[in-house]
Amino acid sequence: MIAALVAALLMAGGRTIVVAPGGPLDLAAAVAAARDGDRIEVHGGSHDGALVVERAVALVGIGWPVIDGHGAGTVLTLASPGSRVSGFVIRGTGDRNDLEDSGVLAMGSAVVEDNRLEDVLYGINLKRAPDSVVARNTIVGRDVTMARRGDGIRLWESHRSRVVDNVVRGGRDTVLWYSENIEVRGNDIADGRYGLHLMYTSGSTIAGNQLERNTVGVYAMYSAGVTVEQNVVAGSHGSSGYGLAFKDCDAATVVGNVLAGNRVGLYLDNTPSARGVRDRVAENTFAWNDIGVLLLPAVKGNDFGGNAFVENGQQVALAATGTLSGNDWTPGGAGNYWSTYAGYDADGDGLGDLPHEEASLFDDLMTKRPELRLFAMGPAQGAIDMAARAFPVFRPAPVLVDAAPRIAPLPPTVAARASDVRPLVVLAAALLGSAGLVVAWSLGMDLDLDLGLGLGRSRRDRAPLRPGAA
Repeated sequence: MIAALVAALLMAGGRTIVVAPGGPLDLAAAVAAARDGDRIEVHGGSHDGALVVERAVALVGIGWPVIDGHGAGTVLTLASPGSRVSGFVIRGTGDRNDLEDSGVLAMGSAVVEDNRLEDVLYGINLKRAPDSVVARNTIVGRDVTMARRGDGIRLWESHRSRVVDNVVRGGRDTVLWYSENIEVRGNDIADGRYGLHLMYTSGSTIAGNQLERNTVGVYAMYSAGVTVEQNVVAGSHGSSGYGLAFKDCDAATVVGNVLAGNRVGLYLDNTPSARGVRDRVAENTFAWNDIGVLLLPAVKGNDFGGNAFVENGQQVALAATGTLSGNDWTPGGAGNYWSTYAGYDADGDGLGDLPHEEASLFDDLMTKRPELRLFAMGPAQGAIDMAARAFPVFRPAPVLVDAAPRIAPLPPTVAARASDVRPLVVLAAALLGSAGLVVAWSLGMDLDLDLGLGLGRSRRDRAPLRPGAA
């Protein structure tokens, strides 16, 4: 009887198939009967998952119908290019990472918009789905340990796709791999491992996103021409703790971002990687990070201009011993704002009359002994740097020189939420500073000098820390 009804509808030329509680069709039967270009309206109700849509149809939910996978496999598969799904609650995937059990799996160009995904291992998974749109979805990952999670949004070989205005919570990563010229805009991604993980995504734009409390905010690798602009990245901590990181990327543009309260605001590794190519880092706000910008010594070819470095533990640091060169900190004759600048602007042109140098003996020691960061911003740091100023022979070479530092910062182009400005960072620094006398003794062992302050034994007097240590 149902088959006859479906046949009658299609013979009559009907392009809208309605699924409603108490109606003659269930969702699986409607999907099986649909032709390319049909619209399936689903009015409420709960429907079984493991649903495979093999035609280019539009699944439209009205009244938040549920598609439930009951904890097995992928809930909804869009197997045909040109499919669309919107307005559904999609929940209950399986738990197999090797099979990438997903809330929605698209195998061709698709539009996935205005859905709620709950208790999913992988959220929205696009495989070879170019020109797709993933928009205004709310995705909540499965409540398991980070190692067992799947990706909230995953794009694989899906060029020219758009990921816009989604909310992702509790996923592992948002992965954008082997997908060029993509747009990722206006998303809110929190409590994951990599907020955005880009690999081979040349020509892509990452703009206007809010990325909070992820281990890494944005990490871009092996790409050219990536633009990262007007994002807020906050609270990235952990083993990496990068707000924004680039590895082997060329012609990157990093403009107008707020990077606040991270372990590292911006990390550069072999970026740019090609000779004769330059990256632009401009008008960003680096505030209250442990390290504002962290670079490997070999990194060169970056133009830093118009940025604001505000009360970072270290404004700029090297990730290893060496000398930084080949980067321009005063492009076009105007540099950056430094909250640690001690110069003046006698002529009132908005630029300091003296260069700003990033040179700190304590920072230099932290490069060799990272555990000393525990006592940064405390009395010990002040004492060590004061001693270095009093005895210039011990002052290290500057990490950088900004020839025309700005007296006032440029206003941020995006606003961070109140929760991003973690006031406890300041309180923690004050509390740790009370341990200054302890670290002073520790640092005295590394200074190899005796200032008559009784800070500790010299290197030649102390026992090796490990066999063979000098």
